[in-house]
Amino acid sequence: PQTNPWVGELMAVITRYVEPPQRDPHAPGPFSLGERDHLCAILDQAGFKDIELTVWKGDQFLGGMGADAAAATEFALHATFIGDLLAEASEETRRQATDELVEMLRARETERGVAMKGTVWLVAARVG
Repeated sequence: PQTNPWVGELMAVITRYVEPPQRDPHAPGPFSLGERDHLCAILDQAGFKDIELTVWKGDQFLGGMGADAAAATEFALHATFIGDLLAEASEETRRQATDELVEMLRARETERGVAMKGTVWLVAARVG
């Protein structure tokens, strides 16, 4: 999440309402493959060779191209771990967090959608 501002911005809102659980950074889940050495070790153990990782940084469109702040918020709450963090919260807390997410994401709306900075690995490798 440190290299993915889109997550940091969403989490900054969510953590005002709930405390996220501590988790093992290598346990299955979002960003568990974010460390280069860890990802390469997994691919190597799976039999891949000549592993090449390239970093891509740029705009990611939360909720897809053309989504507005409300649609991007719905996506974040229903298709990512963000919604899981609010699952046990009261209805009022979920409403307040949702409203704040929509407001925060309005500032990221563009003609193409809700643009948020992100980072991904582009992986190339060959089998055995």
